[in-house]
Amino acid sequence: LSFTFIPVFSDHRILDAGQTWELVSSFLNMMLLLSTALCALGMTFAPFIIRALTPGFSEEQARDAAVLLRWLFPTLILTVLNELLSSIYYSSGRFLIPSLYKILAPISTLLLVLGFADSSGTLSLAQATLLSSSLQTLTLICFIGNIPGFRYTFSFHFRHEGVTKILRLMLPLLVGMLFYRIVPLFDRWLASGLPEGSISALSYGAKLSGVLAPVLASGLSLAIFPVMADFAARKDMSSLQAIMCKGIRMLLFLSIPCVSFLAFFGESVVQLLFQRGAFLHDATVATYHALFFYLLALPASVIGTIIGQGFYVSKDTTTPILVGIGETIFYIVLCLVLVPTLGFLAIPVTYAVYFNLSV
Repeated sequence: LSFTFIPVFSDHRILDAGQTWELVSSFLNMMLLLSTALCALGMTFAPFIIRALTPGFSEEQARDAAVLLRWLFPTLILTVLNELLSSIYYSSGRFLIPSLYKILAPISTLLLVLGFADSSGTLSLAQATLLSSSLQTLTLICFIGNIPGFRYTFSFHFRHEGVTKILRLMLPLLVGMLFYRIVPLFDRWLASGLPEGSISALSYGAKLSGVLAPVLASGLSLAIFPVMADFAARKDMSSLQAIMCKGIRMLLFLSIPCVSFLAFFGESVVQLLFQRGAFLHDATVATYHALFFYLLALPASVIGTIIGQGFYVSKDTTTPILVGIGETIFYIVLCLVLVPTLGFLAIPVTYAVYFNLSV
């Protein structure tokens, strides 16, 4: 959403400021209707979705997972709304309010889990996710009136030139993502048939590596993306190139030391964070091995954000997706080839190869 919305929004503010907020309202209303319909379908067919994605689960595991999925599906509507409202903030040079979510989300999650984990168990995590998304939505709505000129209406002008332009840019992304986003679903499907603990080791390893990516990249990429879109709208390609190169150098400078540190001391970090209760030393070792290979993709993943944004502000949403489709096919084939030899580690090994090759 943001990759296609922000460049078109920037174009309209420069070329046709009078139509900007009609564009925003119409597109926002369209996305809310679509996400609500998808949420309803997802909640209705949650048991079938879980059974298709995790064939190795028992009946009880599948039933519990379906309950969690039903609680999580409404976050789809909130995510769409939050993404579009945040894009308006970013395009207006306002970053503080959208960033509050990064503080509210962990705090609300911790409070809810501490208060209800004994009675609700894992369900408290799903409820905390829904609550934190709701808090983000409420915060964004409360302060968006401070943006100069902001005006929302119940407009459904779906044939607006800007709306159709965003949809044309989104179409390759949507088609490609339906294919490209198979990767995490494929991982879960494959790991559900491997020895018990495989999904958990992969999940913990991916999350530890995944924590670093937004910490390193999100602030910088969010800050420069509207600037990149503005340079692209003004056809100032030399400035666009310069800011992209500077961003890539900065992210490499930040990410490579983090990878080196965790590669050497990652097992101690995992032990400190997680090894207690049912999380035994064997689980620590398995998680560290997964983390090690996920880390090899970290520098590529953070600079890939800016490289992708370069395509998006240039209104090219086809090239990144064609690359993604080709790499997804490569990923699935290589995973299936390696899993008999490497077991669950085939997934992070393939992920490291796949991400670096994609970028």
